[in-house]
Amino acid sequence: IPVFEHGQTEKPIGYARAGQVELEYTSLKEIAFESPSGTRGFGTRPAAQPLPVPNKTYLAGLAGRALPLKITANHTTRPIRDMLMEELEKAKNKGRFCVSDAASYELRIQPGLLAILRHSPHPNELIYGIRQTDGLAIQHITEQLAMISRREQINSIYTPRRSAVDPGQIALYFNYEDYDGREHRFEFGATDESRSQPFQVELPFDEKEGAIPYAFQAENNTDSQLYYYLVHLDRKYAARQKHEAYLKGFYPQEKITLYDSASKGLGLGVFGKGIAESLDIFLLIASKEQLSIPYVFEQSGFGACFGQTIGSLDEWQSKAGGKKREEGALRNQAKASWAVKRLEVKVIKRK
Repeated sequence: IPVFEHGQTEKPIGYARAGQVELEYTSLKEIAFESPSGTRGFGTRPAAQPLPVPNKTYLAGLAGRALPLKITANHTTRPIRDMLMEELEKAKNKGRFCVSDAASYELRIQPGLLAILRHSPHPNELIYGIRQTDGLAIQHITEQLAMISRREQINSIYTPRRSAVDPGQIALYFNYEDYDGREHRFEFGATDESRSQPFQVELPFDEKEGAIPYAFQAENNTDSQLYYYLVHLDRKYAARQKHEAYLKGFYPQEKITLYDSASKGLGLGVFGKGIAESLDIFLLIASKEQLSIPYVFEQSGFGACFGQTIGSLDEWQSKAGGKKREEGALRNQAKASWAVKRLEVKVIKRK
């Protein structure tokens, strides 16, 4: 994986072998740095100096699963495709994508148009498009593809096989209030498929009645103090942290409310014309260690531009643009000490 100086992601200072991929970081087992002659090789630096400068922050390149991506172009748009491939080969994008004709995501290149489509669960679903195909638009669409890749990586987080935290010892509670004022409560404890299979709940939604209030609680049945992080992934590729007390540890047998949407005046629903259902994914991450980068699993998503084809980059800035957070400092942990529970909430609009 490439290694960069913090904030300088255009050119790597070297490459590293990953010793272990953790929740917030990748531990670097060995690093090969560029030599003055331009060549590189493992072992070119003294063994006593595995990092170049002590106490200096370095950023590890992406080491997660690459996003399979189909790229469609014809002979008239091949020069645009070549520009795109050059952008994907830049160090900051290496490892993020895997070009494949069997991919669920497609970047369709047409004269005057760049469009991202998703083919699962529904074929030819427009995620985002822009009617601009110059160099700036190529960089922009690559950034949006990277956001999709990051969202898919967040959604693929699961409990390590040799974790020190047993997900079966963490009880997750989900409840919502229907339109008649009745509370529906679900408890999710141990599961045989905790690594990959999510829990699932379906909620009926009435557009005239409005959003559905909901809440999450967690109970620590382990013998250790735990820190909680509740990530909400919505259909527009936003990732938001819902549990505000993520810096506070909770003791064994302690039961807490992670999030109560009614206190925020918010709720779940199916919003938008022509949309019959919406899938919201929630990840509960429970760790023995305090999370060192609180916003590591957050991003703004497409916002008002989701499912739209915009005319220019100026339109993106006015609808969904904004400053992006840089990644923070990495830190080491000796052992995997976290577990994940995943809940998918499908909200279905009443006819």
